[in-house]
Amino acid sequence: MNKGKRVTLCVLLVVLALATCCFAVACGKTETIKYSVTFDTDGGTAVPAIEVEKDKQAEKPQDPTKIGYGFAGWFVGDTEFSFEQKITEDLTLKAKWTANTDTAYTVKHFKESLDGSFEEVTADTELLTGTTGALTAAVAKTYTGFTAEEIAQVTIAADGSAVVEIKYDRNSYTVTWIIDGESSLEEYKFGTTPTHADPEKTSDATYTYTFAGWDKEIVTVTENATYTATFDSEYINYTVTFKAEDGTVISTKEDYHYGDTIEVPAAQEKAENETYTYTFNGWHNPETVV
Repeated sequence: MNKGKRVTLCVLLVVLALATCCFAVACGKTETIKYSVTFDTDGGTAVPAIEVEKDKQAEKPQDPTKIGYGFAGWFVGDTEFSFEQKITEDLTLKAKWTANTDTAYTVKHFKESLDGSFEEVTADTELLTGTTGALTAAVAKTYTGFTAEEIAQVTIAADGSAVVEIKYDRNSYTVTWIIDGESSLEEYKFGTTPTHADPEKTSDATYTYTFAGWDKEIVTVTENATYTATFDSEYINYTVTFKAEDGTVISTKEDYHYGDTIEVPAAQEKAENETYTYTFNGWHNPETVV
């Protein structure tokens, strides 16, 4: 082969080698492998998926946020993911959260009114904190004359909206009324004022009775209480009249009292007639023995 042909052949070989090299480079670019990394925030703020070349590290995204919880990292199953490791497959990373221990909740207190409804004691409203998702730990207050109902604790909401309502029933107390030695009982709610119609006491042979009031002032109920009726008494005046057989009034006295001794007039006389003579035989009354 002459020299000219040799040069031409060398040039062709160089061109072919360059073309092969370029083709190899071009083919290498089209074969780059990428994997998808998806972020499941489990209710937190969204984090967009990313693509990562094979054997490269994924760039750690900004931490998501979730109301009532603190971000505890990205996990694959139960294993925390390290962003220093190389990506060799498609991955889904799931956010793990730790419940906040200072999540707010509200406790409201309601006292029973005299009409049976419940009124909020706004001055005693409490803003407490606890662990998100746990039960509240509300505690009843002490109100004189009231008893707290069983407290229904609630789950602490992540957004602080949980509310516990505690109701307090009015206590009932017994009021005893004593009238002429006999007792009657009535129940009254705390804060009410007892009432009773004026009682009566039956007159006896000696006295008539007038209600004079209770032994003490009737006050608002704060505990069990007893009230005793008192009566004024007045002697009963009896009138004794002595009459003759013909109905003529011999004497009258109006101020005798039960048990007094009656003053008896002198023995009476009756004129005799042609048939009879008369002897005084005493005073007689079917209702009174003298």
